[in-house]
Amino acid sequence: MRMDFLSDGLQKGSISHFLDTIFDMAFDDLQVWQVIYDEQGGMIDFKKVFENHLHERDSFLRTQQGKDYLFEKLKLLAADDAVMDQEHLYNNNGSQLWFHTKAQRVGQYIVIAVRNITSEKHNSPQGEQLTNELSLHTKKSKTLNEEIKSYNAIVTVEMGETLRNIYTCLEFITFNDAKNLSDPGKANVRRAQAAIQKIKLLTDDMAMLSGVTVEEPLTLVDLNKVMEDVVRNLGKKIEEYKADVSHDNLPVVKGYPSLVLTLFTHLVDNAIKFRKEDQSPRIRLVYSRKESSGINHPDVLNGYQYDVISIEDNGVGFDINDAEKIFTMLYRLNERRKGKGGGIGLVVCKKIMDLHDGFIESDCSPECTTFRCYFPVK
Repeated sequence: MRMDFLSDGLQKGSISHFLDTIFDMAFDDLQVWQVIYDEQGGMIDFKKVFENHLHERDSFLRTQQGKDYLFEKLKLLAADDAVMDQEHLYNNNGSQLWFHTKAQRVGQYIVIAVRNITSEKHNSPQGEQLTNELSLHTKKSKTLNEEIKSYNAIVTVEMGETLRNIYTCLEFITFNDAKNLSDPGKANVRRAQAAIQKIKLLTDDMAMLSGVTVEEPLTLVDLNKVMEDVVRNLGKKIEEYKADVSHDNLPVVKGYPSLVLTLFTHLVDNAIKFRKEDQSPRIRLVYSRKESSGINHPDVLNGYQYDVISIEDNGVGFDINDAEKIFTMLYRLNERRKGKGGGIGLVVCKKIMDLHDGFIESDCSPECTTFRCYFPVK
């Protein structure tokens, strides 16, 4: 649509005011960004040259526009004249907001227009159905979470106390009535005590795994600071085994702080635990960013980038044929029966990565064992 009529119907000084009024009435958020190039023609930055004045309104772009997110999104739009026309559901402190975003490159500029369509979504039959489904899902999740908490309390307190009492009673019988027991009777008591210890270890593992839940908001987590906490928490063990723990300059990821700390604590502790007897543990965290198209994993999300943290160590490693099995509960139990297992730390790590919409994979060679954690860049 041509706008030649503006020069006829309006004075030059009022054209800008006229356009501002249209933009403010039509869009919740309208932005124009200029692409900045270096001398070689590469995109290095973006400069905002226009934004309408409705700053008090939320928009998908505003609520998501962390520096890294915004740069990557603008870079994507500027490449190959990409066009965005999407509807987004955003959780704003418990409120479900819908936004319709349109964006396109025009010459050296990128125009982004956003409308809040929450009321339209809620008033439509599909919106009402979605709202009802979300409400039911929230209710079911809350109920399930309460059940998990109750289960943990029973396992860690009631069942644990019962098992300790049984073990103590058997120990009392062995100590005080040994002379009255036959040799087979004594052996059976010891076998019963060993079985009780296995049950206790199993219930501890189950309580640990079911206890990995989200009870904090998703926020930005600086992995460099996380590693400072990991080294501090494992300080005595690192000193005892003369472990060398180092890392690249790590990124800031979106995550649940306590779960991310648990993740890297388990991985570093695992590397120390399965060290070679004749070598001090060397553990290094290496950072890279990868496109989903270059990742071969069933859980990869197409169109995403991933922050990849590789935890490399010089430990004893594992059978490469078990690269996927080591993240399962059953594998850990079987290995424990053989006397090789170290609990379910890796099972917990997998669950934590699942909660972050990412994934973890492993690799092993005679020289190096590697665990890679993939955090999606949204």
